[in-house]
Amino acid sequence: MQPVEEIIFSITQSLKVLSEPEKTPDMEAYMRNKFSFVGVSSQKRKIILKELQTIPNIKDPSVLIPLVDGLWLQPEREYQYIGMDLLLKYAKSLNSEHIPFVLQLIESKSWWDTVDMLASGVFGNILFRNTQIIPSLFETLNNSSNFWLNRTAIICQLKFKDKTNVALLESAILPHIQSNEFFIQKSIGWALRQYSKTNPIYVIDFVNKHSLKPLSKKEALKHIVVKS
Repeated sequence: MQPVEEIIFSITQSLKVLSEPEKTPDMEAYMRNKFSFVGVSSQKRKIILKELQTIPNIKDPSVLIPLVDGLWLQPEREYQYIGMDLLLKYAKSLNSEHIPFVLQLIESKSWWDTVDMLASGVFGNILFRNTQIIPSLFETLNNSSNFWLNRTAIICQLKFKDKTNVALLESAILPHIQSNEFFIQKSIGWALRQYSKTNPIYVIDFVNKHSLKPLSKKEALKHIVVKS
């Protein structure tokens, strides 16, 4: 097995080859200049992901976790995207003991582009297979002063459909229902809108019972057709 440093060096070389520097300013502006970019599109990142999939035992947490950790330490955003691509690809290889690591990533270099995928695609995937750990974990996330962790609790069930635990969804939403934070208001609406595809009656009832912020309410009802 290659050392993590060698794999990251190989990724760096691939990023240099695939880079389109002329695109960097627009990519950085789209992320409000919070991060530096090499200039590699999501389509071209697939080439790197395909190369990484040839590494023996890449999906084993003993290999995957140190590699992603190393990628998260790199300065350009594409490294975090590649780490996220790997976690999404091999999410089923992770279990409840890896949750602290995933939450650490969510809290580090936080912005919607990484938080949302980690919350719903990785963290949510683990929760879906380990439902017994959810209640105590949600309490921690809901009470956190880090709004990205609050957002994680709200949107982590986006893919659960009819398996959504509505009691836990409410426990994530209600403490923050009057938040002035844009990303919280948006996440509340997003979570309810997504669940409305499965249970529109519940969402309509929830919106009628609670005083949501206008943005949250608008997002929640976006896919619901109200009959006159």
